[in-house]
Amino acid sequence: MSDLADLLAPFGTPRPVAAAITARDTAYDALADAELKYVDVSDDAWQARAHQRDAEAARTATLAGEPLPSGPSHYERAAALRGEALGVLDALRSQARKADAAVTLAWQAAAAGMADNVRAAYTAAEKAYEEAAQAKRNARGTMRTAATALAGIQHVGKAGPLPRMDGNPPWDMDFSEFCRRFVASHGLTIDTDAPEYQAVISDGLVRFLPADVAAQFLAAGVVHPTDATDDGQTRTAANGTTYRAS
Repeated sequence: MSDLADLLAPFGTPRPVAAAITARDTAYDALADAELKYVDVSDDAWQARAHQRDAEAARTATLAGEPLPSGPSHYERAAALRGEALGVLDALRSQARKADAAVTLAWQAAAAGMADNVRAAYTAAEKAYEEAAQAKRNARGTMRTAATALAGIQHVGKAGPLPRMDGNPPWDMDFSEFCRRFVASHGLTIDTDAPEYQAVISDGLVRFLPADVAAQFLAAGVVHPTDATDDGQTRTAANGTTYRAS
């Protein structure tokens, strides 16, 4: 396929081009059939191949104590077919090349008339792109609101302002991951089958750990208990001590 065909084919195939393509396929099918028919005599090794087959036939007959093969030999049959094969294959290859060229010419002739098809495809793609971009913005807004609401559940009945999710993720972080980390920092998860989290104090910071891990660390004295609330910047323990957010 030509470069022009590569460009235009996605926007439809005009009838003259389709007809030229069908004719080209027919030409190549005929060439493939002929190449299969003349496979034994069309290459430069045809003589050696025919002589080898005659030698094998003679050897087999001699070892079996039978008369040598009579009639035309493999070489004679191959020699008789060689000229025909070369002529037929040359003609069919020429026809295939002409059919290839006809397809290219058909695309060139149809190109100007396909401008409207290309414009329509561009307009449809542009609309789809804008709709997808708006859907993405809407989804991000819903994710941000839902993540903030989940984090706010931890503050129901507690003093202090509700948490806020400000800013955007760094360039190398997906927005979903950004929201999930925000929710996790407040001791909750997006997934209902994820482990529960528990607030503990570790190295002067309030951290939220999976409940089973927190229980093990508390029992070992590695961390200390706290009932933390979160104002988005600091966390305050039940005894009133304020810690930096971890």
